[in-house]
Amino acid sequence: FRSPVQQVVRMTLATPTLFRASATALSDKLAALEEVLDLDAAAGVQLAVGQPTLLTVDIKARLPPLLRFLDEYMEEEGAGRRLVLMQPVLGRRTAAAVERNIGSLAARGYSQQQIQQIINKQPITLALDLDSPLQRQKLDWIERVSPWTLDDFLATPTYFLYTTRRLA
Repeated sequence: FRSPVQQVVRMTLATPTLFRASATALSDKLAALEEVLDLDAAAGVQLAVGQPTLLTVDIKARLPPLLRFLDEYMEEEGAGRRLVLMQPVLGRRTAAAVERNIGSLAARGYSQQQIQQIINKQPITLALDLDSPLQRQKLDWIERVSPWTLDDFLATPTYFLYTTRRLA
């Protein structure tokens, strides 16, 4: 078991930009994270330690619109919270960026129900920037050249972190 001090040290070492923030600012951000995601103090610290970059964004401005958008898109109350807790890095994305990713999948022929299934299985898919030129190039390569289907890649989204050349 690590003490709270050890956890904060680990968190700031993992994300050096946190050194720019005062102890009060970090405490406020942690409190905002707990409030927005309805977490107790221990769960909030655990989440922040696991994904300290969450504390580098304006949580109160970014997270509520994202949670609302995900709840609406997934057609499920609490879906946004559940997805962010499953994949905390998703909390760094804006609702607009997540909507663009969903639009990229829809443009490739996926229905809302299929996209909902993808998101439920692999919420990290929404944290990728599928609309960037590099990711569009990968998606095009997957659809035109790859012996695997896009479904294969979406089942293991970490493939999107590799270059197309490496994948080939």
